[in-house]
Amino acid sequence: MKARTTLATTSLVLAALLGAAACSPGTDSKEPASAAAAPAASADVFTFKVGALDVVALRDGGMSGVPNDNKVLGVGRTPAEVAAVLTANGLPGDSFSLSVQPLLVRDGARIVLLDAGAGNSFGPGAGKLPASLAAAGVQPDQVTDILISHSHGDHVIGLVNAAGALTRSSPPSRPGSRPSSPAPPR
Repeated sequence: MKARTTLATTSLVLAALLGAAACSPGTDSKEPASAAAAPAASADVFTFKVGALDVVALRDGGMSGVPNDNKVLGVGRTPAEVAAVLTANGLPGDSFSLSVQPLLVRDGARIVLLDAGAGNSFGPGAGKLPASLAAAGVQPDQVTDILISHSHGDHVIGLVNAAGALTRSSPPSRPGSRPSSPAPPR
């Protein structure tokens, strides 16, 4: 029950932050830009705004050549149905690529990481989150909150190493940080 309360509280706080930012009027302040200038967009870092919030999509990696076999995409559909959607969008119908993109949200003094990526568990194309954080101008110890959307490997494995310990590249547990995740599925 406590985990559900934590999730509900976290969801409410995030919704309130996003809602407030979206409804906040712009300012014509002549104050200097914040020390954390927006990073240049690249293949690994893509910045955008949600209201007044600065949001950064951070590439952790991905997998290519995932077969169209209805085990990952289009579960409950036939491969032909999925292939039709893929080809209608200019993609090959027999396979596709998956990308892991945790989000970083800046709101004043808070730097929130939404999900922690797949670490090195998705092969040689994965485990780029630490480098993407650095490219975004953020050191792991600057992250104030970590929100985990759900406990699939591509969202949580980036928090730990092969031995199950917190990785040096993941934001540490420390006073003032508030990791939060939903209750485990039943």
